[in-house]
Amino acid sequence: MNWRSAMELTYFSIGSQHKMKDFIAALHQKAIEPRSIFLSFGLMIHNVSQHDAYRQYMCRAMDMDSPIPDTKVMNITLKVKMKPRLTGNAKTEHWGVLGEWANLTCLVKAEPPAKFEWLHRGRSLSPSDEIFIVTEENKSTLQVLVQHESKFGDYSCRARNELGQMNRTMTLFKGQKPPPPVLEEELATPDAVKIRVKQGPSGIDRTKDPAADEERKKGKLLPIIGYVVQYKMATRGDWTTANVTKYDGGFILRGLTPQITYYIRAASKNVASVGDFSNPLKVITPKTSPWKITDTAANVHPSSVVAVLCNLVILQFLASLL
Repeated sequence: MNWRSAMELTYFSIGSQHKMKDFIAALHQKAIEPRSIFLSFGLMIHNVSQHDAYRQYMCRAMDMDSPIPDTKVMNITLKVKMKPRLTGNAKTEHWGVLGEWANLTCLVKAEPPAKFEWLHRGRSLSPSDEIFIVTEENKSTLQVLVQHESKFGDYSCRARNELGQMNRTMTLFKGQKPPPPVLEEELATPDAVKIRVKQGPSGIDRTKDPAADEERKKGKLLPIIGYVVQYKMATRGDWTTANVTKYDGGFILRGLTPQITYYIRAASKNVASVGDFSNPLKVITPKTSPWKITDTAANVHPSSVVAVLCNLVILQFLASLL
């Protein structure tokens, strides 16, 4: 790391390089670590490693000849050169659905920043109607429109800079869009509704079932990881995407208004795609309700709470008599 640029910025007001050197040395000598040596033109750090990358240093100088001291400060980030290497939890398995876009992401650490190249079946990929590449600093995302079977298979991400290169192979597998779920109302309160979700076909491998063979040709049916939920009042036409709370059997929609008729629909999500929406479920929120919706499969009735408290009181009374 060199402080020469910072010092040149202060030459016009310092008066002499010697005075500036003495001042900065006196100011920072205690702060300089053992691996560092203060020089007339900057700071030298020995045995630099990747652990030093992006450490922050501060260069401070003062005009000692001026009646009014004038301090100049520059913050410096130490960048350590390194060839590209993978960072984070890089996935090698990705899933796509015929007729939809699939994303593959390559994230690396590199200094200088890496340049990326994507390959499929040994051929370099370029942007087209079926290929879109989004590149940021040390990150590249390949978006592929999966229009036919040939789009599945291995893709290679190649990241390079002046110090070397790195190759990463990822596989795009054929997945299946999740089927529409079936919604059932479990409990409605004045401001919330608890919806039980039943999934469509299970995707169990029935080897002697011709219908199952056709399903397998569509791709693997993957586990459900969440839902996209929308709702609207019966008197309005626009659907609103909702923030819901998941529980083991479905989801909870909160923030509703008492005595209003709502329509609710949901689409299941897996790692490959978002499925089609279910048939709308009609829900009418009551004016009042003795029930309380919880984030678990069980719901709470106030009378049950009172009963539990009464039992505790009785038990404590009987214990005092013993």
